[in-house]
Amino acid sequence: MKYKKIIAGIAALSLLLGLSACKGGGDTETTGESTTAESTTSDETTTEESTTAEETTAPEKKFVFDEKKAAYIGEFSSEIYGKLFLYFQDDSIAIKDEFKEIKFVLDAEGYRPAASSEGGIQLIAEDMNFDGYTDFRLPSSVGNVNSFYYCWLWDMNARTFKYYYPLSAISSPVFNKDTKEVVSTNRSSATHYDVSTYTWIDGQLTIQKHESVTETEDATVGSEVAENNTVEITEGLTAFITLYGNPGSQCRWFPIVEDEDIVEVYSQTYEDSTAQTKICFQAHGIGTTTVVIRFALDRNSDYVSEKIFNITADDDFNITIKEIQ
Repeated sequence: MKYKKIIAGIAALSLLLGLSACKGGGDTETTGESTTAESTTSDETTTEESTTAEETTAPEKKFVFDEKKAAYIGEFSSEIYGKLFLYFQDDSIAIKDEFKEIKFVLDAEGYRPAASSEGGIQLIAEDMNFDGYTDFRLPSSVGNVNSFYYCWLWDMNARTFKYYYPLSAISSPVFNKDTKEVVSTNRSSATHYDVSTYTWIDGQLTIQKHESVTETEDATVGSEVAENNTVEITEGLTAFITLYGNPGSQCRWFPIVEDEDIVEVYSQTYEDSTAQTKICFQAHGIGTTTVVIRFALDRNSDYVSEKIFNITADDDFNITIKEIQ
């Protein structure tokens, strides 16, 4: 009887140990499945995110210079790189050094060259922020009185030219190196104009003074043609006639083209300090047309003086100009 109790106890103990072992093995197997599932899900998520990122990231468009497409727009001398040559292509300005290597590619969306590579008044290079380094600008809108430009300034820290919108937004800027001021004139009518004076503060164009001027005196005072009554003529694919008035006079030279299917006025600029009017012509057809250029307060006023020219465009659209006495 005693032995039977001992044997029963041993059997019960063995059964209990067996159940514990089965329970422990089950937990270990479940935990392994969970870890594997989590790892698989994580890998799939990472792969999906990586694939999505690759699909949504557009490849960077690389600028490739094409001599056939590129339009030459001028050159100037840099204090750092020497002579630089500028070309317009695909809404970009490519700048090459004297070894014909591209040094800079600048965004120029919206700009269109105003003249051909044979000549023109497109590029103006000067120190516009008075930091000792040459900057450059290109015309965006050149009118009889008000003119606007795309302006790029040399950034010494970045070692490149950067487009500067505030300067591009002001009318007919004149840069005074002596006073370190930028003076903008915006004429709204024959007798009314605004003058704004700017200086550079911490690298930013800052307005210092604004004046609104209304002229009530006789507009014809001082309107006689200047003593320097010479006419300068430049011929080619882009042709120019340059005439002079008196500084301080309101009068301007205004062109009238008889047949614009042959030749048209492509742009016109006026320089306040010299009263110089420069008129740019380009050909659209073949033949000869007459251009009358009148010196008057405006296009609709009686004129003080006039000059007449015959302008001829040949088969290659080259322009020749002859003044009729």
